[in-house]
Amino acid sequence: MTKSARQGLPLEDEFTKRAKTSAASFAFYASLYLWLALMYFEDYVPEHRLPGLAILGSALIFGLRYLYLVKRGRLD
Repeated sequence: MTKSARQGLPLEDEFTKRAKTSAASFAFYASLYLWLALMYFEDYVPEHRLPGLAILGSALIFGLRYLYLVKRGRLD
């Protein structure tokens, strides 16, 4: 249990929700370019691994963007 939860504060505030939405939007558009790159290099990557790499890449993009936004502390 986190310190905030013990104090009775909500786990997600408005900034956290907006940061998640912003990170998800960025990850979606970046993953489109990731798919294009994976299709371009498909000769070097087995075809059955492309979906897994794309999903993993999208998750990494989302996580890194979310951490960046939270660390930065603003969405402007």
